[in-house]
Amino acid sequence: KDWKDFVSDIEKASEGVQMWFADHLSAGKNIYNIKKEQAEELLSTGLFKQEKETPKQVRCILDPVLVEKWRNVSWYFKRKFHGCRERQYDDDSGIFIEVQKPLPDDSVTALLRKNGFAARWEQ
Repeated sequence: KDWKDFVSDIEKASEGVQMWFADHLSAGKNIYNIKKEQAEELLSTGLFKQEKETPKQVRCILDPVLVEKWRNVSWYFKRKFHGCRERQYDDDSGIFIEVQKPLPDDSVTALLRKNGFAARWEQ
């Protein structure tokens, strides 16, 4: 399976599930403790298998092929919902601020454009 196939599978799910992938998918991680109220829909994507359940969480194992291809899938959903942000130190306030940057010209942005999700970040 190509990373674009995983994107296609995830985009069939609700926006909440897509946001979960934008916010939680990370390098090499294959086991996730997911709140029970989110677990059922995430499991319905077929990308997770349930391992263990507690009163508040479900421990799920991510599809091993997706674990290998996580980077582009993660970038796709991060850019879809958050654009391309970078943290920069603000000397005046002494804190880090997030600054919106132009989307890079790569295969992830190309798929966002094709699917109609890049326009709001490219204005």
